[in-house]
Amino acid sequence: MMIWTETLGWMLLHAVWQVALIAGLAAVLLAGMRNRHPRSRYALALIALLACWLVPVATVLSGWGVPQVLSMDAWAAIGSPVSAVAEPGWMRSLRAWMPALVCGWLAGVLLMGSRVVIGLWWLRRLVRQSSALQGELSSYVRSQLHKLGERRAVRVLAHPQVTAMLTTGLLKPVILVPSSLLTGMDPQMLQALLAHEAAHISRWDYLFLLLQQGIQTCLFFHPGVWWLCRQIDKERELIADDIARQLTGDGRQLALALQQLDQWQLAAQQHGLAAHGGDLLSRIRRLVRPEQQHLRWRTLAPAFVSVMLALAGGGLWQPAVAERGGSPAPLQRESAAVRTADAAPAKNTIYVDTHSSHALVMDEASGQVLLEKAADTVVPMASISKLMTAMLVLDSGSAQDQMLTADATDLRDPNVLPMKLKAGMSLSRADWLALMLIPSSNQAANVLARHFPGGEKAFYAAAQRKMQALGMRSMQFVSPSGVDEANAASARDIALLLKAAASYPDIRRLTTTPELVLNLQGKPQTFWHSNQLVGDRDWQLTVTKTGYSRKAGRCLSMMTSLNGRRVLIVLMHADSAEQRTDDARQILQQLQKSPVLPQGATMATQTLTTMPVS
Repeated sequence: MMIWTETLGWMLLHAVWQVALIAGLAAVLLAGMRNRHPRSRYALALIALLACWLVPVATVLSGWGVPQVLSMDAWAAIGSPVSAVAEPGWMRSLRAWMPALVCGWLAGVLLMGSRVVIGLWWLRRLVRQSSALQGELSSYVRSQLHKLGERRAVRVLAHPQVTAMLTTGLLKPVILVPSSLLTGMDPQMLQALLAHEAAHISRWDYLFLLLQQGIQTCLFFHPGVWWLCRQIDKERELIADDIARQLTGDGRQLALALQQLDQWQLAAQQHGLAAHGGDLLSRIRRLVRPEQQHLRWRTLAPAFVSVMLALAGGGLWQPAVAERGGSPAPLQRESAAVRTADAAPAKNTIYVDTHSSHALVMDEASGQVLLEKAADTVVPMASISKLMTAMLVLDSGSAQDQMLTADATDLRDPNVLPMKLKAGMSLSRADWLALMLIPSSNQAANVLARHFPGGEKAFYAAAQRKMQALGMRSMQFVSPSGVDEANAASARDIALLLKAAASYPDIRRLTTTPELVLNLQGKPQTFWHSNQLVGDRDWQLTVTKTGYSRKAGRCLSMMTSLNGRRVLIVLMHADSAEQRTDDARQILQQLQKSPVLPQGATMATQTLTTMPVS
């Protein structure tokens, strides 16, 4: 949900300047086409309105201009040393307001949509309450539609509450005529108005009106959309006027009818095609005395305003960039080598963010840190602890075929297996090890620790020696399964743990096995790996382990071969398994399409956000 909230939020922010740019360009083109046929201007305005909807949608689908999750675009532009720039305060504020922004937009869409639905319901109600007109007027409409090549059956109805002639309906069009016009308007003028409505029907204008209202509902917040809709309404009525003049052979009768109809202007929003729509005075003048339109600078005001909005909002789209220099400065553990936003950015600033609160990407061969985010903060590591348990069991040299029996104390931890283990169940040490590393059984870890040579006391003593030997300064290990929240480490120490675990062939084999089949209680039982990336052809995993608890969140550690080199990836404290996997996939996608990172190049990040790199 959070991913879509942020994606929609950035779509709305980019829509501000994107729609402004489209509306501004349309304003300039419409001004240049002021003396062209209304059909040309109508098509241009309609295309511009459709673009206002398609461009934001394309932004979301393509990811262009939308902050990426753990984007590694620096790999693609790493010809010289790269450092990340801290997230600007304005960007941090925007991200914090994303949920409120999206909720406000959804509320506006709901309100606008309800307004349209109520209007359509009101029109439908009027149609049901109207009485059909027979005789000369109905025959006249049919004859005009026949001239226009329209074959749909059209009903002409009268209603006393309607104050202006309008058209509604798509497959079964209806022309609603105010009852007062039947006695208060000259028949020739009434026929001119009916010819105008017949023109709307023949052009399927009602379909485009519904499309227009749909886009206006989605982009209700943008004045450029409202301006384009007014232009479309205006040109639509001019086209219908021209067709009506051709049908009647006299534009004067239509002009007189419009002038008289002005006395019955509707106060409410129209959801049908009304004969008095558009700029009524200019329509009357055009029918009576067509003349060349002169360019007025005020007509370009929308273009000027749009350019200003586009320039202001374009800053959200401007690619971020890293500072380039000579040799890269060494990474500092305290500051993660993150530069401040106050520093003058050079070309290609890079901002990075992840769903995971803590992250580390390290080159396995050199130990070079490629990306880090709060990598030195000690946090619960949950079942990643089982890598340490596995190494201790294998270091002990105990026979792998020795049968170990579970007792009630081993089953005290929550069960994550599809089958509940029972006290008295006996399996080989190798099978318990597989249960611990593939489906991540907490009970299996307890059994292995309890049967450690010398008992659990010796097990924890061996753990302390192992951590010291590996140089893990922050890791705390008090539970073989990691279910105890006191089991904690930094992402940097987990990378050391991962690198050490990769030196054990049994750990490499078991942690990259997609499924495990064991014969339990006389029945074969299948257990699936806790990491859904195992078995994925896109990943060349060497060793991996997941972890989860309420305090630890979703964690993932793995060593994988990407772009010709082995990389250690540690992700800690994501809110969901989907977010954790999304972070990992973003790393994979960027590394696969990028050249090998030269030795000495680094990218260090904290809570940052990535924009596309040019």
